[in-house]
Amino acid sequence: MKGVLVRNVVISYDIACKWSIHHLERISNNHPNLDVERLEFSYLIPKFHLPAHGTSCQTNYSFNYAKGVGRTHGETVEHGWANTNLAALSTREMGPGARHLTLDDIWSGWNWKKILGMGMTVFYAALNSTVLTVYSGELLLRTLLKALHMKKKHTSENAKFDATFPVVLRQEWLTMIWNWERDKSNPNPYTHAEQGTLIPTPRSVAYSCLISQQPC
Repeated sequence: MKGVLVRNVVISYDIACKWSIHHLERISNNHPNLDVERLEFSYLIPKFHLPAHGTSCQTNYSFNYAKGVGRTHGETVEHGWANTNLAALSTREMGPGARHLTLDDIWSGWNWKKILGMGMTVFYAALNSTVLTVYSGELLLRTLLKALHMKKKHTSENAKFDATFPVVLRQEWLTMIWNWERDKSNPNPYTHAEQGTLIPTPRSVAYSCLISQQPC
C-alpha cells in the first residue's frame, strides 16, 4: 500500500466476515512499515458465495448494499479456474517451488489476456517505432454501454417505485442509510427482524410425541 493515493479500499473474499476481524492487527504485526492509518477498508463477500452465509452476513457484507462498488459481483477472480485446471496434470507432478512459479505464470498470462480484451492496444518496437502487434478488444466499451443503458432503466423504475411512498417515510429511510454508510456500528437498515409462527409438520409432531413419550 506504499505510495497508494486512494483512501477507500474494498476487499472481497469468500469468508470476509471472519477474515476481516483481525485484519488490521495482522497488517500491524506482519507489515509494520505499511501506512494504513489513512485508509478506510470495506469487506465484502462475492455474490455467488454470499447465499451460503447467514442472514447478518447477507446484509452486512453484500455488494448490493455497499457504496462505491457499482454492480460488481466479486467473482471475476474465480473465472481463471477453468483455464488453470488444464495445467493440473502437469503441476501435480512438480515440487512446491516449480508448481508455485508455474501457476504464477498461468495466472499472469490470464490477467494479461483480460487486460488486452479491455480495449485497443498497440505495441511498438523500441528502436524504429514499427508496429509489432495490435490487440483489439471491446470488453470495457461493451460493459460501459450496457451499464449506461441499465442505469437509465433502473433510475426510471426506482423513481416510479419511490413515488409510491410518502416523502416523510422516504426521508426517514434515507437518513438510516446515510447513518449506516458513515458508521457501520449504527443499525443496518437492510436487516429486518425475523418474526413469524412456526407451523408444525407431521414429522415434527411425531418427533415431539416420541421425545415426550405421549400419544399423539
